[in-house]
Amino acid sequence: MQEVTEEIMIKLTQSLYREFAIDNLCIAGGVALNCIINSAIRQHSGFKRVWVQPAAGDAGGALGAAYSVYYAHLSGVRNPVKQADGMQQSLLGPSYTQNEVITALSAYGLNYEKVEHDIYYRKIAAYLADGKVIAYFSGRTEFGPRALGCRSILADPRNSEMKAILNAKIKFRESFRPFAPAILEEFADLYFGEGPKNRYMLFTENYFGDHNGHQAPHAVLIPGAVHVDGTARIQAVNKAHHPDFHQLITAFYNLTGCPAVINTSLNVMNEPIASSPEDAICCFLNTEIDILAIEGLLIDKKKIGL
Repeated sequence: MQEVTEEIMIKLTQSLYREFAIDNLCIAGGVALNCIINSAIRQHSGFKRVWVQPAAGDAGGALGAAYSVYYAHLSGVRNPVKQADGMQQSLLGPSYTQNEVITALSAYGLNYEKVEHDIYYRKIAAYLADGKVIAYFSGRTEFGPRALGCRSILADPRNSEMKAILNAKIKFRESFRPFAPAILEEFADLYFGEGPKNRYMLFTENYFGDHNGHQAPHAVLIPGAVHVDGTARIQAVNKAHHPDFHQLITAFYNLTGCPAVINTSLNVMNEPIASSPEDAICCFLNTEIDILAIEGLLIDKKKIGL
């Protein structure tokens, strides 16, 4: 099915390129969430720039409908800015104050540690380096199926066993399911070759780590976040557009020399991504996640006797 769908999509986009001879292509719809097909289109269609809306499935239709009304019926004016990320990390959902989080934690009888901003990220980095799995909750909820560092489960990609651990003990899904790396944008070329990198986990890139005996110089290996074919569905984390998540990964890099973390959605199989503090707490309590890091607060499952 994958091969046939890929062949159809390449032929469709090649035909579009021949007909219109323009450089830019936008793709939406559920198939547009297939990162392997997107990469094949980028490589073989002829289009120089391919954009995929982060919520490209049915849910994204709501956003399209709103824009249609705004531009077609309310005389909205488009002011595109070159080189800017107009989706702003797709963080369109609700956010919660620390006081609201404390209220939710109190309702569950959970003790927490309140940590200063800079120390907070260093503590998270130390937990990750120690092999802990962390539920990370910060700011607004992502719109779409990919966690982008606001409602995420984070882990150490240097551990080749981490994929099996996450699938068995936290996600409760098939053992072969891979995980994606969120990598500091300034290191992405070192690990995945030169060229533009996607910020929404919608394209695969070839990994220049230990695949086929090749290793990028000065690169710490990340086997826990690479597919069996030597590719990875990366999220390039930009300091200007995603400062908090960039600071977290930077703290991990400063501690370990590794500029990437495993990033997967804060949920279990067949459930939507956590949005509210209550959602995050339930996922934390009902899985083997070790640490809940939520709006400057840390909850260690061992310290609360669970």
